Amino acid sequence: MMKRRGVFLGFTGVIVITFLIQSLLSFSSSSGRENINDKGPDFLRSGEYWADSILKTMTLRDKVAQFFMVAAWSSGEKQNRQEIDQWIKNQHIGGVIFFQGDTQKQKELTEHYQSISKVPLLIGMDAEWGPAMRLSDAERYPYQLTLGATNNDTLVHDAGYWIGRECADLGVHINFAPVADVNVNPGNPVISYRSFGENPREVAENVLNFSEGMEKGGVMACVKHFPGHGDTETDSHYELPVVKHTVKQFQAIDFVPFQRAINGGVAAVMIAHLNVPALDSTGIPSSLSEKVIKGWLRDSLKFDGLVISDALNMKGVADRFGKEEVVLRAFLAGNDILLFPESVNAAIDAILVAVEDNKITESEIDDRCKKVLKAKYWALQQQKKRTAITTKDLLKVEYLKRAVAKSAVTVVRNEDSCIPILDFTKKTGIVVVGKKEDVAENRLLDYLDAKVFYFSDYSPERMGEVLFEYDRVIHVYIASTNRPAAGFGLPEGWDIYQHGLNPDREHIGVFVGNPYAITKKDAFDIFDGLVVTYENSPIIQDIAIQGIMGAIGLKGRLPVTIDQRFRRETSFQTEGGKRMSFILPEEAGIDRVDLSKIDSIALAGMEEGAYPGCQIIVALEGKVIYRKNFGYYTYSEKNEVSDRTVYDLASITKVAATTLTLMDLKGKGLFDLDATLGDYLPDIVGETVYANLKMQDMLTHQAGLTPWIPFYTKTLKGGSWRQEIYSTTPKEGYSTQVAEGLYILDNYQDSIFARILETPLRRNQGYRYSDVGYYFLKEIIRRKTGVTIDQYVRDHFYIPMGMSAMTYHPLRKMDGKIITPTENDKIFRKQLIRGYVHDQGAAMQGGVGGHAGLFSNAMDVTKLMQMFLDSGRFAGKQLLEPQVINEFTSCPNCSTNRRGIGFDKPVRSLSGGPTCELVSLDSYGHTGFTGTMAWADPKYGVNYVFLSNRVYPDAENKKLLSLSTRTEIQRVIYEALKKKKNYIFTNEQ
Repeated sequence: MMKRRGVFLGFTGVIVITFLIQSLLSFSSSSGRENINDKGPDFLRSGEYWADSILKTMTLRDKVAQFFMVAAWSSGEKQNRQEIDQWIKNQHIGGVIFFQGDTQKQKELTEHYQSISKVPLLIGMDAEWGPAMRLSDAERYPYQLTLGATNNDTLVHDAGYWIGRECADLGVHINFAPVADVNVNPGNPVISYRSFGENPREVAENVLNFSEGMEKGGVMACVKHFPGHGDTETDSHYELPVVKHTVKQFQAIDFVPFQRAINGGVAAVMIAHLNVPALDSTGIPSSLSEKVIKGWLRDSLKFDGLVISDALNMKGVADRFGKEEVVLRAFLAGNDILLFPESVNAAIDAILVAVEDNKITESEIDDRCKKVLKAKYWALQQQKKRTAITTKDLLKVEYLKRAVAKSAVTVVRNEDSCIPILDFTKKTGIVVVGKKEDVAENRLLDYLDAKVFYFSDYSPERMGEVLFEYDRVIHVYIASTNRPAAGFGLPEGWDIYQHGLNPDREHIGVFVGNPYAITKKDAFDIFDGLVVTYENSPIIQDIAIQGIMGAIGLKGRLPVTIDQRFRRETSFQTEGGKRMSFILPEEAGIDRVDLSKIDSIALAGMEEGAYPGCQIIVALEGKVIYRKNFGYYTYSEKNEVSDRTVYDLASITKVAATTLTLMDLKGKGLFDLDATLGDYLPDIVGETVYANLKMQDMLTHQAGLTPWIPFYTKTLKGGSWRQEIYSTTPKEGYSTQVAEGLYILDNYQDSIFARILETPLRRNQGYRYSDVGYYFLKEIIRRKTGVTIDQYVRDHFYIPMGMSAMTYHPLRKMDGKIITPTENDKIFRKQLIRGYVHDQGAAMQGGVGGHAGLFSNAMDVTKLMQMFLDSGRFAGKQLLEPQVINEFTSCPNCSTNRRGIGFDKPVRSLSGGPTCELVSLDSYGHTGFTGTMAWADPKYGVNYVFLSNRVYPDAENKKLLSLSTRTEIQRVIYEALKKKKNYIFTNEQ
């Protein structure tokens, strides 16, 4: 397979020049006074009387103090509360900016500080991606680069809105966001993912939408970092960066987003600490430059709102000037809010001296103080309108994050259309680089039968060796941070192990983190497919994997140029709907509160001792809306049930193996429902009455077969195993394993058939459930296909459908630790049964029965049932003929027998039986003796799976039946469905 070989270029200048040309052509339509909001920021039109009345009560020192916003922590890391108390009480400072802490403590401190201040404080916060940027218990919103990848104005606006709402809920008045910098330098150490992108016009629209959303949420926006921090190579937190743009470049690139925000009436602009020779040739930092602030920002861009300095303790300026001088210079240059000053008292004194020295007039002090007061008035009015964030609001936020992820995740390479992954027949390995057992890994295992390797367990050289045998390798990079300075949160060597991979295999990468990391040499050239997510979060991991597996379409596009290989606007959009997806219940119109009643029923069953634990999945129209695990493997509560936990399916095997295969054979013309046992197995049934039994009658349980035959009883003598039938070690003639340390005669199958044939048929051949017919059906399948039933379903269904857990003989495939035990069999096998089939007859067949023997987790059962609901289609392939599914799931003898062909059906009166009364008569499925149920309803699109090991440790435990747990859960599903409605997720409702 040919691989692309990209060449990394140092081409920052190329990007700048490219956008200079592009932007100059269009800049004239968005610069100057065209489309400017002549009224300026909203706060300037409010609080005139209030501000004047406050101003009259102030001394000159009080007025100057209003320009100071000091740093506060609610984390306890810095015990500065007493100091701030003194500044508020004695110096009458104007505001506080909060840093690290938690929500409740910040609320408490905000209330306290406001209570001791003569004039309401202006509360600020640096919350670019929400309060979580500073608070440990807040939920993080998407980064700006992620929002930029969505190309969706509404999502950007809504992100700003909800960030505003959450800030307002904390008592915050101004959020120092969004970042308006155009990040044209991939090596930018400080802006990077904090920017919306590198296209000035797109960044401008995103800045405007985000700012408008935030102010609608009740918080003032502050665009930053003027005059533009997007083309720097040093971090202004540590030194003063130089931006070498010309005036025309500033106008064509950096100024565009600021101008758009100003035109839209943004409240505030933050000034960066930069050396910008084209704008101020003196070398004075932009934050201290009158030319930059008063000349370019005020006069050229016509900004009338609040000018706010970047933190004045940052080394980019702090190391060049004294603590008082840097504050004084910032104020005289035109900053209205002096952020994070290190010496409040002395700095106030310095400004007062400047007034005395006529460096600034008291009239200008009054004007600027009044502007600050009017901003406070606007903020106070917004606080009065504030409403508490409700559960309904939190749902909208969750939906927003998912919508952003769906729109942002980007396929940046897709050779041979390898994404989405539709072929599961390739032997697949998964490499996880970063956190183990994270969302992405687990979601992949929901779709794929694959081996997982962890980068941390191997040397980079060894990794290539262990992956050599795999036809496809999916590489998942889980970055712990987006910060370039922290190596993008990836372990050492992550970018070199790929050089040892086999280029003739298919390689697909999912990069969960800052995409600028993939500039690393030629690390990604071997990949046929590559997806970038822009950040790491559980939601974005989930969406990315659903996307590469074809459950949802991916439509994001790169908002930045990474390098020569991955340029801005790169996007390979993919189609979804190929597989089951995982969504919020509300996206399907179902209230999660209604579904939460399932939890109560499941927990009640555990409390009653009906089962130690269970798995439950509910899907609607092919989308999983509920998936939860409860309890433990046993009552000892040592091993919690997880998504990967495997259960003995018992009689669900009848539909998931035998009926499934017979439907396939019928569609291929190899199986006839009207044929008899004599037609298919003449050498076994001879001329007995069994020879006349029809296939359809056996599959609908009306052939007159006895319900169950305890075959094992004749293999015991005095309660012990008969030595001529069993061996405790495998040896010639005894290779068929029944349980751990127990092997049966290989030809004992003949004795089983003989035992069946000597059992009389019932005279009344009406409906009566029986396992017995499935012994014959299994043999028919072997003869028709030439392979055993376990081989057939594995090769024709389970592997093509990516079923990692559905299998016979689970101990041959998986670690027994993930399999729940069933009965402590004291009579037959004399051991706790775990990983071996519970059913005695199936065990005597070596664990492969037509009626029992399958193991699975709930997800794989759900996939199979969904394939039935989807008329036999899976991942774009037709696995079964639709008309065959319709025939087998019908009710051919409804007047006397509710059963389908192989499938169970509801009681026709919908009273009693395996289902609740709310299902449709078209529904079908099966239950299992071990405490399992799988049920599909084509009329309502419902797919419901319940798995438990209710037979642990004793199969006589009938509480699952007496409590009707499975059907009560089913009733909850349909009651929720009856209340289905269209949810509106925008912030307008």
